[in-house]
Amino acid sequence: MFNTKNNSRGFTLVELLVVIAIIGILASVVLVSLNSARGKARDARRISDAHQLSLALENYYDAFGSYPAALTTLAPTYIAAVPKDPQNASDYEYNTANCTPANQRYVLKATLENNNTALASDLDGTQCASVLCGATPEVAGAYFYCIMP
Repeated sequence: MFNTKNNSRGFTLVELLVVIAIIGILASVVLVSLNSARGKARDARRISDAHQLSLALENYYDAFGSYPAALTTLAPTYIAAVPKDPQNASDYEYNTANCTPANQRYVLKATLENNNTALASDLDGTQCASVLCGATPEVAGAYFYCIMP
């Protein structure tokens, strides 16, 4: 008269906890690899921004025979808006005052998060008397991507 069959159709607490733990581990692995990809994407954007600024600087030079004292001079005539660093919205380092002759050369510098193959073709050493550039981490693991005309 008593029904001895277990008609329960749910999951046990242990089964649910195991599934949640597995999902948590998979999510953390995905987030770690996603952060690495984000850093590489920001570096690619920095390099692209530097090249776009370089083109705008060359157009300015063609028009005036010298480079501007500040990057803000380029917008909106030579570039729609002066790009900022994608991570902290700071300006890219631009130096023309310390170059010889003044306003006839410049160094445009972006600080990358990771070592990048583009560093093999950028400037190395000190440029325009004070700007440190290079493919190797000169300052506490920082990677500097620099271009100049």
